[in-house]
Amino acid sequence: MDRESIRKELRCTIHPLNSLKTYKYTVICSNFKGKWILSRHKDRNTWETQGGHIEEGETPLEAAKRELFEESGIVDADVYPVCDYNGYNSTSNANGMVFLAIVHSLGELPESEMKEITLFETLPDELTYPLTSPVLYAEAGKLLAKKQRGRKQSEINPFENSDSNKRYYTYDYFLKKTYGGKCAKIPLDAGFSCPNMDGKCGVGGCIYCSSRGSGDFAESSALPIAEQYEITRQKLSKKWSTERCIPYFQARTNTYAPLDKIKEKFEAALGCDGVVAMNVATRADCLPDEVLEYLAELGNRVDLTVELGLQTVHDEVAEIINRGHNYAQFVEGYEKLRKANPEIRICVHIIFGLPNETDEMMLETAKVVGKLRPDMVKIHLLHVIKDTTLAKWYESGDYTPLERERYIELVATALQYFHKDTVIARLTGDGVAEDLLAPDWSRKKTTIINDIDKFLFENDMWQGKEFE
Repeated sequence: MDRESIRKELRCTIHPLNSLKTYKYTVICSNFKGKWILSRHKDRNTWETQGGHIEEGETPLEAAKRELFEESGIVDADVYPVCDYNGYNSTSNANGMVFLAIVHSLGELPESEMKEITLFETLPDELTYPLTSPVLYAEAGKLLAKKQRGRKQSEINPFENSDSNKRYYTYDYFLKKTYGGKCAKIPLDAGFSCPNMDGKCGVGGCIYCSSRGSGDFAESSALPIAEQYEITRQKLSKKWSTERCIPYFQARTNTYAPLDKIKEKFEAALGCDGVVAMNVATRADCLPDEVLEYLAELGNRVDLTVELGLQTVHDEVAEIINRGHNYAQFVEGYEKLRKANPEIRICVHIIFGLPNETDEMMLETAKVVGKLRPDMVKIHLLHVIKDTTLAKWYESGDYTPLERERYIELVATALQYFHKDTVIARLTGDGVAEDLLAPDWSRKKTTIINDIDKFLFENDMWQGKEFE
């Protein structure tokens, strides 16, 4: 029988570790960041484990480490014994020991009989030992899974902008790095309107907005800004530290007003105690030159984040939701703001679950926004709120919200398209509980975020993995 036939015919039986007593071979199943590393011999077009004969005077572990280096160039790895095996064919048999190598960094392949190494998500069909290798990898995979479960996720997190198990750049981590810890976000209502509410580019506003224009958690706009700020700060102080605060002009479009009114509101917020930064929510088509000039100057006095609602890059969907501007207008405003003062942080809002949008369209929005390189991104789930146009569509059966599992997978996939330095300021939004019609599963926000984390971990995904 020729050598190739012997290799193809070789089978094996698995035995408990150290039960066979004498060993002729070692086999190493090496894994790097969730992928199996296989070697290809110079004389073959098939793939195999690292491994070979145990030399005289060597222990199986010593032989495994030597073979791992000779056939892959790897030295930076933790090597664990897995099990014993007996390899056999119609004419002979021999004992060996299987090892798992958890690789920390790849090395340069030395001069040997091996031509190259390649990383595989799953075993290829072209195996040198097609009847044996899958059995040995299955045993090594069991130990790998056990090792990973026994470690904290943060210890095996490939995402660098994190100090926890989070595989994306969280807003909490940004606050910790920038201000030394958490900051209290103080929602404010300046009493402004929107151009798609008052007739300038539409009436009624976006189909999903409540009567407060996303300012449902702020105090009444009838109150002075300083009073709104202090009331909310006192409420929040019962649960969290309010030593560091960020006034957040959240309701409607906060640059859609005469400049003197804008200045009055913003300067009042800056004069409040504990302010370390300020956030302003607005639209990219509401940034006239005089407002840009003021924002540029303001950004030199305070850490300023301007939040631009985009929601979708698809103009046909923007028209359905009564957005009142197209993507080209958004980009024009975005670029003007970036040029006015590069120190101003820009946060872009997108929404998943908009009417008539497919999964591919939502992910296209994420890809396109990712390429803009915003400083921050907020991803929202579309909520159906009482007394909105969307609520009428939902109640008549003309709109169906996203399902929970679908949203989790969409968000996890989208995160891969954002640059690693883009802060993910939100993964799902909040709706006023008594006004929320659907989806009901969105009420459990913490469990949604936990399951996004779990999905990322189980599927070896992280922010920026697919960024181009």
